[in-house]
Amino acid sequence: MLGFSPKLRISDEERHWEDQGFVRLEILGRRRMLEAKVILPLAEHFPDHYDKAPSGLEKLFQRVCGYI
Repeated sequence: MLGFSPKLRISDEERHWEDQGFVRLEILGRRRMLEAKVILPLAEHFPDHYDKAPSGLEKLFQRVCGYI
């Protein structure tokens, strides 16, 4: 196109990191990724009342860890 060649907007180091991310995803397997349950920030996934207290944060943290 008009004699210009496309240029990546990321460095070689960043590109390598991105490429390795896809390799790590392949390790999980296509089936596992397609069948994974998506957790959304909805009341059905996070039913506990959050009141900004340390105890509320601990409940939230434990629930997120359980989903992971």
